Amino acid sequence: MDEFDNAVARHMRKTVTSRQNGQTKPMSMREAMLAKQAEVALKGSPYAIRHILMMDQRATEREAQERLAKREAWVRIKQSQERRHVAAIAKGEDVDLILPHPEDIVIDADDARVVGPCDTAELAACHEAMQMRDLLFLQQGLEDRLGGASEREDQSQIKPTSPLLFASFINRTLPKRFQLSQAAELEALRRASSLYTKRELLTLCYRGWAKLGMHLPRGAQLPGIGICISYLDITLATLVRIREAEGNRLEIDDAIAEGRQRLFEELPLGNSAPVPQTMFRERGIM
Repeated sequence: MDEFDNAVARHMRKTVTSRQNGQTKPMSMREAMLAKQAEVALKGSPYAIRHILMMDQRATEREAQERLAKREAWVRIKQSQERRHVAAIAKGEDVDLILPHPEDIVIDADDARVVGPCDTAELAACHEAMQMRDLLFLQQGLEDRLGGASEREDQSQIKPTSPLLFASFINRTLPKRFQLSQAAELEALRRASSLYTKRELLTLCYRGWAKLGMHLPRGAQLPGIGICISYLDITLATLVRIREAEGNRLEIDDAIAEGRQRLFEELPLGNSAPVPQTMFRERGIM
C-alpha cells in the first residue's frame, strides 16, 4: 500500500459517533458509512438497495471461501497429527504431548475447531481438573461417612452433595477423551464410599487438597449444595458473557470483574471449606 492508501485505511478505522434508533453508538468510520447506506436502502432507494445487496453477496462469498480454506487447513493439520500419533505409539513415546490431539480437532461441514489443550500449559490444566474431579469423588465419600453413612450402605440411598455436583460439572467441561462415562462416575463414587474407611478418606482428602494448593483442615466439608449451585450459576453466566464478547478484551474484563464481585458479595462461605476455585482459573474467572 502506498501513502495515500495508508491514509485512507487509517481514516476509515477512526471511531465516530453514529445515531441509530434514537441512540448514539461509537463505531468505525467504515461501519458508520455502511449503516447510513443501509438506512437509505431501507427507505427505498434502488441504488442503495442494489449496492447493499452487492456488498452482502461479496462479503458472503468471501466468508465462505475463508471458512473453506480454514477447514482444508485443519484437515491437513489433523492428518499430520494422526500420523505423529501413530508414530509415537510405535516408538513407545508419550502421545499426550502431541498437541493438539487428533481427537480434539473437530471438523464440521464448513468449520473446524479444537476442543482440547493446544499446549503443555493447557494440558497441565486438564490434568489438574481431572485430579480435582477424582478428589471430589473421595470428598463425596468422606462427607457421606461424616454424615453417618456406613461403608456398606446402598449408594442409591446416599444424598448427593456439593462434591458430587462439582465432580460431575468438572467432568463435563473436560475434552471428551478425558471425560468419565456415567457408569465410570458411579463406579468412582462407589469405590470412594465403600472401599475406604473414614480414617483413610480423611487422610486422602487432606493430602489431595494440599497437593492442589488448598490447605484445608482435616475433615473439612464443602459448602451446602444450594451455595454451590449458586456459585455455578454465577460462573456459567460469566462464561456465557465472555463467549459473547467474541474476543473484545474490555467486555471480557468487565464480565470477569462483575462475576468476581457477585461471587464475593452473594456467596459468603463462613467457616465452610472454600469452593474449589482452581477449576475455573484457566478460564480467567478467579
